[in-house]
Amino acid sequence: MATLKFLDLPRILFLILFLTLVVSLDLSDPDYFWHIKTGEQILMHGSLPSADIFSYTYFEHPWVLHEWLFQVLVFTIYHSLGPLGIKVMAAFLGMLALYFTYLAASHINHSRVLPALLILACIVPMDPFISPRPQLVSFVLFSLTMLILVQFKYLKRTRYLVALPAMMILWVNMHGGYVVGIALLMLFTMCEFISFWLGDRLDKAYRKQLSKLAFITLITFLSSALNPDFISHWLYPINVMSMEASRSFISEWRSPDFHSLSGQYNLLLIFGFFIAYAYREIKPDLTEVVLPVFFIAAGFVAYRHMPLAILTIIPFAGVAFAKGAAATLSEGPVGVIYKKYMSGGRQLGNAEYILNWVLTLIITALLLLSYPILEQRHQKERDSLIPVKATEFIIKAGLSGRMFNTYHFGGYLIYRLYPDQRVFIDGRADMYGDAFLKEYRKIYYGEIGWEKVFEKFAIDYVVCERDAPIRQLLMLRGDFRLVYDDEKNSVLVKEAPRYAEIIANFRQ
Repeated sequence: MATLKFLDLPRILFLILFLTLVVSLDLSDPDYFWHIKTGEQILMHGSLPSADIFSYTYFEHPWVLHEWLFQVLVFTIYHSLGPLGIKVMAAFLGMLALYFTYLAASHINHSRVLPALLILACIVPMDPFISPRPQLVSFVLFSLTMLILVQFKYLKRTRYLVALPAMMILWVNMHGGYVVGIALLMLFTMCEFISFWLGDRLDKAYRKQLSKLAFITLITFLSSALNPDFISHWLYPINVMSMEASRSFISEWRSPDFHSLSGQYNLLLIFGFFIAYAYREIKPDLTEVVLPVFFIAAGFVAYRHMPLAILTIIPFAGVAFAKGAAATLSEGPVGVIYKKYMSGGRQLGNAEYILNWVLTLIITALLLLSYPILEQRHQKERDSLIPVKATEFIIKAGLSGRMFNTYHFGGYLIYRLYPDQRVFIDGRADMYGDAFLKEYRKIYYGEIGWEKVFEKFAIDYVVCERDAPIRQLLMLRGDFRLVYDDEKNSVLVKEAPRYAEIIANFRQ
């Protein structure tokens, strides 16, 4: 009977979402490839490279390797289990972040079903960010930190606070997003202290708990210095966020497009959250206002922060329903649905769990049958997003020299060509900096003065999209010849004796 009842609605939801992600995940993110290669180099040499090794434009330039532990993890999984292992890892981390968020909401709300439905509603804005990138670790540790803080605030549990410094040591070596964990802790601690001093100061037990929270917050902050760059790493997130390229060049750092369907869906979720707050019978305290508003604002400033807003509003939406919103809404038409379907399945009894097992088996079978078809489609998508065929040509033709490549091609080219060749640019925008990124843009888009910059780098060949402005300009100029061309990408070489045979073969 225990085995039968194991698969309740929340568990079936997470299981199906996990399997769906494993089957549907497309490994075409360009940064994923240079993360693999970096992990390989770390394990091969037994040390962290302190300077760039992948590009000729910034070769031996200082490189802050703030994601080294994740890169080791990714390479180890890829080397042992291949692409499928990477898909399982990414899906697992994505679901783990949502599961911790579900636990945070369900600890406050007596219904396990309502938090599960909140998770289901929020999987849409989370899905684009579930890919094999270190930001997934930030989502997991952010949601786990939120869970610990929710338990501290509403259940008066302090024993899990001691885990926060260890989590921070892991976080700071996995992803630069550790700074949001520090921000979350400091904001929470500050708001709780302010609420305490404005409220019942005679609660000696809670004052003692707050003192412990403040001490753990300080230790957690200091623990972030335990990384290869020590305290200088504290400046890294500030430097990245202050880069002009972060705001104008990298799409994730731009504000969300609220004219798109996904942007409007995000707005709808946030609007629904504030509706739940409006129907609360108990007025929200300072923490319940400041934390959601802060991370929602962060999501409005930069699209890449929208998952943090989602992971914040779910637990506090659970708080809103637990503190009167559900009862208030139940007086209207919504209440009919709530009373009928949010009671954990008591109307169906054991039949609910039998149906859950049957449904899970059917969906699993359908996903397994669809996997080969989806994988073929993913292969076509990868060919259109990254230069798979063009890179095969470079290898077979023995093409070498100083390349110019499209920005998002760099990661895959590193993965396939290093150490034999180095790239012009790749996704490590933080290392290249604003000045170099402007030079890249000038060449790629053929802006005024592009030829002078192009000649400065003594470029021998170009790997770019067929519709890239630089391709058309070089074709018109006449000193570069097209030697490879498919439906998406092209390779052009400088008309020089060393490339005469390759040029002749293409003409034939």
